[in-house]
Amino acid sequence: MVLLVALLLSNTPAPLRVTLTGVDAPRGGTITCALFDAPAGFPMDSSKSRLLVKARQQNGAWSCEFAAPAGVYAVSVAHDANDNGKVDTNLFGVPTEAWGTSRDVVPLLRAPTFDESKVTLSSEVPLAIKVHP
Repeated sequence: MVLLVALLLSNTPAPLRVTLTGVDAPRGGTITCALFDAPAGFPMDSSKSRLLVKARQQNGAWSCEFAAPAGVYAVSVAHDANDNGKVDTNLFGVPTEAWGTSRDVVPLLRAPTFDESKVTLSSEVPLAIKVHP
């Protein structure tokens, strides 16, 4: 019985807070955070994420909050400045709108991978992501 209760509690969703730095708020648009629990779609195909939430600004600071059980995840952030529902890219596929991932992975000629960006999240461990212009 104790084991069953422990398993149920370990899978109970808890608030996971992600603090965003480097956000250029005057640009307008929508800032979203996607929580991935698998490599599929990471970092920019949010339709394959476990959860997708809009960032909120409070007292000048931007953050996203997910209700998910503690576990291994990768988080991506996108600032859709023109509100067209996607991260715009240039001719070479490089984002022209601000973005970021957990662990602040910024490879030179490709997108960050899930494995490079994954972190163990719990409600007690805050996560900060730098949003790159």
